[in-house]
Amino acid sequence: LVYWGLILVGLGGLVLKLCMTKKNLVFTTFIWWYLAFFVVCVTSLMYSIQLSASIESIKTMVVNASTLFCLAWMIDTKEDINTIAKSLLLVTICNAIYLCFAVDWASMGIERMDAKEIGVGWNSNEIGLMMLWGTMLCCYLAKALKKPGYYLAIPLLFSLIVYSGSRKVLLGVVLFVMVLIYINNKR
Repeated sequence: LVYWGLILVGLGGLVLKLCMTKKNLVFTTFIWWYLAFFVVCVTSLMYSIQLSASIESIKTMVVNASTLFCLAWMIDTKEDINTIAKSLLLVTICNAIYLCFAVDWASMGIERMDAKEIGVGWNSNEIGLMMLWGTMLCCYLAKALKKPGYYLAIPLLFSLIVYSGSRKVLLGVVLFVMVLIYINNKR
């Protein structure tokens, strides 16, 4: 109840901010394609064997789609993108700090994070992906805003990536580093 309550309050805040700006809601080609993709996803989930799991996925998809629509209509400048990136990084760092107190660091390198120590609903793959996105945001903000202080969060986030034990995320780290080297190469 608290989880969904917080989500609805946050989404309500986004809608209120959008209403206060009094922007015209323009349906671009991207929005139409996104709506079509959303309908296909919801339709495909309805054919699941476990309907309760499908309903949970659909609720999450509705919240994500609503949030992304609000954000898409709020973004006008690069500063808007940077503000959203800062907010996402702050949330990721707060989650990382929580996880630092919740996990048993003595088992690092021996086993993966487990739901019994970090709480039900936390998945080690999702945690690793969240920390990878935070690392990417740190690199982006440090370069875009020319503030190297953002790099200070990377060791914390990377240690949680390693501790998550997710092979997908470790592959994502390798790909991210390769893309970063490619982009920063002057030649």
